[in-house]
Amino acid sequence: MYLHALFILSFALVINGCATQKPISRDDYVKAVKTEYIEPVPKVVTVPKVIAAHQLRTFSEEDRKKKPNNKPPYRIIEAANAAATYKPDHYGYFNAIMQYDYAEGALYQIFCAPFKLTDIQLQPGEELLGKPGIGDPVRWKAGSSTSYKNGQKIQHLYIKPTRPDLNTTLILTTNRRTYHIELHSYKKTYMSAVSWIYAQDELDLYSAQAEEIRRENEMIQTSSVDISHANFNYTIEVDEGSPVWKPVRVFDNGKKTYIQFPDALASSEAPALYVLKHGDLQMVNYRVKENYYIVDRLFNQAKLRIAQEGGEEIVLIMNDNKGS
Repeated sequence: MYLHALFILSFALVINGCATQKPISRDDYVKAVKTEYIEPVPKVVTVPKVIAAHQLRTFSEEDRKKKPNNKPPYRIIEAANAAATYKPDHYGYFNAIMQYDYAEGALYQIFCAPFKLTDIQLQPGEELLGKPGIGDPVRWKAGSSTSYKNGQKIQHLYIKPTRPDLNTTLILTTNRRTYHIELHSYKKTYMSAVSWIYAQDELDLYSAQAEEIRRENEMIQTSSVDISHANFNYTIEVDEGSPVWKPVRVFDNGKKTYIQFPDALASSEAPALYVLKHGDLQMVNYRVKENYYIVDRLFNQAKLRIAQEGGEEIVLIMNDNKGS
């Protein structure tokens, strides 16, 4: 009798749990934004010239015949610092922001004034490791803040002198590089903001983007997929209507999702893509390449939809490798 009652209670709880499950509504989806598929165009990036260390330099026969440099050490140091100095110039300014080209070991000049804040901006995603090192922490004040750009955090360091005619050094160590800065204070003249251009990072980014697009093109044109990293475990179901454009295949490579349509898509209206909200997901981008939708992320569930006068055509896509 006890076991029979326990069974009935358990069954009732299961039924109740199923009955209270919230159905998925249209508000639970984020409409994906179609972006233009652009082939990578080579971009010329000027990389700061780096002077080779003494051990790596090559000398001409004339240089070898020269007498050794007998300058005192302080003269050598002064000459080296002067050669490594980067000063503000007209071409480096973008509005009120002085954009220096980053080079390892360079000495960047920043000019400040009392009662004025100078904003030193790091690269998006770059983070300070520890407190900034200031040579004169008593007469120079520093504060910090953060902002966000395209979802990436940007760290800001605010610098202010207590009076004019001051000179000191500032060293910033981050998770990506080290900055050596010389600070100068004047009565009125000051730099509103300072940031850097990272030529090598831009080159690496362009190379990575070009390689990614090359792989996408190769995969689409030859239908070659690395099986060891691909997930084909997707369910495709027609929810409404009889769409001739129902996808023939959906798969992902662990980073992006590829939706392959039949050739009939070329002669019909292209469906809009909606992705089921998950966490703080606010926007999804996708591109069209031939008969593929290339979605720039993975998803649990999505739907393709076309609204027509006679009704809607809707196809649901479920990633069976992810929990709902």
